[in-house]
Amino acid sequence: MKIVIIGDGKVGGYLANRLTAEGHDVTMIDQRDEAMIRTGENLDVLCINGNGAIASVQREAEVDECDLLIAATGSDELNMFSCLVAKKVGAKHTVARVRDPGYYDEIRMLADDLRLSFAINPDLNCANDIAQALRFPAAIKADTFAKGRIELLHFELPEGCILDGKQLSELPKIVKAKVLVCAVQRGEQVITPSGSFQLAAGDKVSFVASKKDAGEFFKQLHLIQKPVHSAMIIGGGRLGYYLG
Repeated sequence: MKIVIIGDGKVGGYLANRLTAEGHDVTMIDQRDEAMIRTGENLDVLCINGNGAIASVQREAEVDECDLLIAATGSDELNMFSCLVAKKVGAKHTVARVRDPGYYDEIRMLADDLRLSFAINPDLNCANDIAQALRFPAAIKADTFAKGRIELLHFELPEGCILDGKQLSELPKIVKAKVLVCAVQRGEQVITPSGSFQLAAGDKVSFVASKKDAGEFFKQLHLIQKPVHSAMIIGGGRLGYYLG
């Protein structure tokens, strides 16, 4: 893919590093000479020195031929405007980093007008991960789908658990929660289990469930503590705002 990144900060630099390693054709736009020199020396990317929100600069970066433009500067306003210009210039898809809570709350309403394919809020994503860890402390990893309604969770089956030694076909009788076990990692082997598969302590189990059923599942396995009714958040920045 041909990808243009506006903003050579921590996020833009990380993306450029990952995307070039995956074999994508990356162009970086930034107004800072030192950033362009550093990136040009360290990565196989085309560096354009200029304001990424200006159409002439985007045309120089061949935005009209790119598959994706990512605006990741420190300014939400610049990111959104850059994406609007990019669509006018001819970019197929645009992604903007939008961190301000006021803007992000309105982004769905404005997405069509701004011609945004996607908006990313790293602070909100981090807050969601922290909240998820608090809800499911036994989970090794958790992912959400269907706008947060479905959870894909991974946990390690402990010694003495009521599922230790049980077949998956017995699960509905043991645990009154609707879950679908989709994979089990045993040692280095990843198994797609059938109903006759017998669970064992140490298995890393992956399952899909709604938030309610996932919580009930962990609760009945005695892998979840009592819910936290009060908490103190230190720091009133964007991350603290979203956590609150």
